Amino acid sequence: MPTEHELADQFGVSRSVVREAISQLKADGVLVIRRGNGSFVSQNPSGTVFRLPSSESHTADLAKLFELRSCIEIQAA
Repeated sequence: MPTEHELADQFGVSRSVVREAISQLKADGVLVIRRGNGSFVSQNPSGTVFRLPSSESHTADLAKLFELRSCIEIQAA
């Protein structure tokens, strides 16, 4: 996985944001961090980490979120 500095530059965020995201992914079992060797994607990540609710109200909310994100990204470009 890229270094914290590389990820921060790539996504235009601070290193503290990257560290927080990495910590959450580690807590969720997605990443394994080996001091001196780096961060690696777990060979057996939990299957529930990226599960989305399937109810109609959540689906509608998710659609609205994607629409908002699309509008923001188009304006930012």
